[in-house]
Amino acid sequence: MAQTFTSVDTSDIDTITISDIKPQSTGPIDQEIADFIGKHGTSPDVAPRSPAKRAGALHALDLHHGPLILGSFTVSRIELHLMNAMIHGAPLDLHNTNFRRPPQSFIDGLRFNPVDVENRMWVTGAAGDYTVPTLLFEIATQRSITAPPLLEESATAHTQKIDKLLKAAQKLDIRDTRLPENTPGWVNQQKSKVINSMGVGLQAFGIYSGLMGISDAIKKGDRAEAVISAGAVATEVGSLIIERGLVKTAQDLIENSAHLYRGFARTQFGLFLSRAAGLIAGALTLPFDIYFAIKALNEASQGTGMAAVDHYVAAGMNLASAALTILLGTAALAGFAQAGPVGIAAAVVLIAGAQIYSAVRQVDDMDDYIEFSADERLVTGFLAFLNIRPPQRIQDRYTLAVTTHHHSKLLNDRARSWLDGAMKNSVDTIVNGKFGVGLTTAQVHWFEWDAEGRESTPSEDIKVPVIQDGNDTIDARHGVPSDLAGVVQGTADDSKGILWLLGGGEDNVTGVEKKINRFVYGPGTKDLTGGKKDDDFLFDTAEQTLEGASPIQAESHLKGGEGEDTLVFQGTLDPRTPAAHDGFEVDLFNGRVDVLSDHEFFKVHSRLDSIENVETLAGATNIVLGSDGSNRIVSRGTDRIDAGAGNDRIYLMGHNAYAKGGAGKDEYYIAHKHGTVTLRENAGEESVIMMGWPFESIQKWAIEGDSLVITSLCGIDGEWPARTLVIENVYKKVGSKRLLQDQVLHFFTQEGFQLTPDFPTEIDREGSHDIQVLILAKGTTPAPLIINQAEYEVSSTASSHYFIDRDISHSTFKFTQSNEDIHSNLHIDCDSKELTRVQATYRVQLTESHGNHYLAYSHFDLQLHFGDKTLTLNNLGRETSNTYTNIQSTSYMVKGIALNQNITLTLRDGVSYRITPPLRNYIDDVKKPGTKTFDGREMLKQRDGNYLLSTPEDSRPLALEPHPQLVEFPSKIQNTVIALEGQGSTYQVNLPVDTTLRISTPGASAKTSNASTWYFHSPLADPGEIKLQDHKLSIGRTLVLLPEYSDEETPIETIYVETSTGSVYAVDLLFETVYLHSD
Repeated sequence: MAQTFTSVDTSDIDTITISDIKPQSTGPIDQEIADFIGKHGTSPDVAPRSPAKRAGALHALDLHHGPLILGSFTVSRIELHLMNAMIHGAPLDLHNTNFRRPPQSFIDGLRFNPVDVENRMWVTGAAGDYTVPTLLFEIATQRSITAPPLLEESATAHTQKIDKLLKAAQKLDIRDTRLPENTPGWVNQQKSKVINSMGVGLQAFGIYSGLMGISDAIKKGDRAEAVISAGAVATEVGSLIIERGLVKTAQDLIENSAHLYRGFARTQFGLFLSRAAGLIAGALTLPFDIYFAIKALNEASQGTGMAAVDHYVAAGMNLASAALTILLGTAALAGFAQAGPVGIAAAVVLIAGAQIYSAVRQVDDMDDYIEFSADERLVTGFLAFLNIRPPQRIQDRYTLAVTTHHHSKLLNDRARSWLDGAMKNSVDTIVNGKFGVGLTTAQVHWFEWDAEGRESTPSEDIKVPVIQDGNDTIDARHGVPSDLAGVVQGTADDSKGILWLLGGGEDNVTGVEKKINRFVYGPGTKDLTGGKKDDDFLFDTAEQTLEGASPIQAESHLKGGEGEDTLVFQGTLDPRTPAAHDGFEVDLFNGRVDVLSDHEFFKVHSRLDSIENVETLAGATNIVLGSDGSNRIVSRGTDRIDAGAGNDRIYLMGHNAYAKGGAGKDEYYIAHKHGTVTLRENAGEESVIMMGWPFESIQKWAIEGDSLVITSLCGIDGEWPARTLVIENVYKKVGSKRLLQDQVLHFFTQEGFQLTPDFPTEIDREGSHDIQVLILAKGTTPAPLIINQAEYEVSSTASSHYFIDRDISHSTFKFTQSNEDIHSNLHIDCDSKELTRVQATYRVQLTESHGNHYLAYSHFDLQLHFGDKTLTLNNLGRETSNTYTNIQSTSYMVKGIALNQNITLTLRDGVSYRITPPLRNYIDDVKKPGTKTFDGREMLKQRDGNYLLSTPEDSRPLALEPHPQLVEFPSKIQNTVIALEGQGSTYQVNLPVDTTLRISTPGASAKTSNASTWYFHSPLADPGEIKLQDHKLSIGRTLVLLPEYSDEETPIETIYVETSTGSVYAVDLLFETVYLHSD
């Protein structure tokens, strides 16, 4: 099930209000500015000021607030003004700079003109003065990753280099060095922390050094040196293993690969590219059972082209229309007979009038498609009046003509809808291949009963139309010929391609030389030539070829020409259907496609020329041999791949496959399906392996023999067989030892975690050997909402993650609305062994009627007890219909029930449960209706495997000033722990009822300053709700996470809690006690 991840909300910080307890005097400044500052206004509704007036106002703010604090860097508003800085497109002024520490929205909205930046670098000091580049670097690293670039569009070469480095700096986030609080046992946390910190630090230093070098070069007037310095750093950045761009690229590939490279058959084009002609012909050559013909046509058209299906079925039905009309007329006549002779006469008149009208209409309709002679018109009309078919020769002409007309219209309408819809941005011309219409004989059966009620199934042979693909010979190298039939034009654009729908037949087509050509072809011998762009050759009857339905013709010839050209085998070979052949062997090196079979020699199907990429047929057993160049190979069957030399991209979309990358840096994407995928790389080669499943699904990394074996869960609850990934040739057996070969393996998960195994250099024992893994870069994990409230109404519009702290004594989740597509994940900060009791309840109402007992169910609740902690899930389910169903062999009438949402519970020790509907005790419910209580453990289905408790991360630290300040929190749901950093002063903190925050004094931890004093003002009145345990202060439902002290010399925070009654309680962290404070 797809998950919606809530990202970390930076607005949590911006909504916190911080003010000085003793505001500074505005001093001798302009009265207007003094009044504005005194009101603490930030309204933009002020008249535009001249640059000089703005400079004066900004200077006054610098005097009043001091310089702006950006991380560890300070900068005056005047300096930013001189650099012509803009905030969200507006110049700096009173309304957008009236603060000491800018909010995140200010940092994200700050932008500079590259020309102004270069000029400011030029005039500020000599070489070695790094004020401006340091400022830019600091601002970039403080910006959100999703914010726009710090510099506007750069014009010169060296400002473009500066822009590139600042973009790289913006992608850095030092918080990424913090690993998730909960990681699987196979993660080496200590080494991962070291590598993360070192990697981000090296990257930041490289970027910073590059900016300084460019600054020096600009001051010296050496433009060439600036370019060289920036280029060298850019290269270094690209090579670092923890470059955020690399992680993002891998994540994008994981998220999109399944859609992009499943082949043209899986895109919006591929849903419609199977031409109905050949399929319909194949279906209607079978005995004409109408029900099964409709079913087969529906399946063949893949749910599209219903108009065509209606036409063909209607054509067959029209051949029996005379008999049907007689039956209907006879039935109507029988009905009128009840009125006596007068009714019979009326019936005769009505039927005769209807028959005359019908006859005229029938002849008129036929005349729209074929020409009648005078005799033919008279005979056809007279026979139609008598409900008799027209002569067979006329009927055949009509059937052929009307089918040709409707099929042509179908093709043109379909092409037009594509050009105006799904393909309007990628295709500007669609060419439909030639076709003809023939007649074939089909047998029609029906049921009838004689006068004695005996059943029989007589039949007769009728003629039905079949579509026959024609032979196309087209030379379009200089453009699609203007007189070519079957062409439908869209909006012309050189960047768009041509779609060739050729079907079967003997086709010789040369595509447009300067456009992308997409050839969709079926059975028959083909000679197809692409152009200079990236062309696609889509074989849409591949499965029929293997099944034997389409005979193997003389070999085809596919010529890709220039560009990266792709051969795609569309469709799926059904394993339940006997097939004459196993699959295809595609040899890109030698340029050929063979048909594979266990009992025959290989049959050459096609010759290939300059085809670089291939996508195999799903469900088949295929072999792919790559060329010496770079290939993209998409495997959708049970395939064996040898990609050869070159930097290859291999997408393994099936259940089982074997792939050998060969020489070069190869990239693999592996779909999340059960089964085993085996990879083999040469020793010394570097490989990137993108695993299309979540980080927490990975259960084990082990060395078995010479191979690395990664075992992962499959299925939403791990209920399917495992996904096993085997990397061969990692170790080499030497004597009794296994020695590590020189391999570089980078793994990416679905969320973007970058992993590398921590291989032991040698293994001196037999059997399986578990190994640990290093996290090189952290992926995007769900940021759970922190639920400290007593009651919370769960969203019914978006899937979410929720975190419930173990020190929140009772929480109630209300599922008031029903949405089966929503998944709520509750992360409970307790172990499964702490779950002492589970109690479930529902309410049943009994109604008796006509000897039946009608049971109506509602109020489904579940209560989980973790010792003294209780979690209640309210209104979990509902009845699913308005109709009662009988319980077999009883008088009980009930309705089905279902949960209002999909709900999972994940605990701290990795155990996870899925909530399931309760099992109802009908006998007891009839005897004793009302509220029923029972053991709720039967509603907890334990999921297979181990899962990760998702805990909230800390926000970006909010640094307070070294003088008394007041901090006010908003009343809102958080998805981060608000981190407050003091500087040894006294801070008054007004707390709402439900908040989680962390306090610290970095200087005290480093033993360079005193600790801070904190006064927490709570709306609670009961001092019994103030508790201190395990470095956590609970003030009712507010949680304050405290520093952990490693030695006695570290200064300790001083903490007081004031209740709503005015009582002040001291929190002694040294002796872990809370007591009433007296001045």
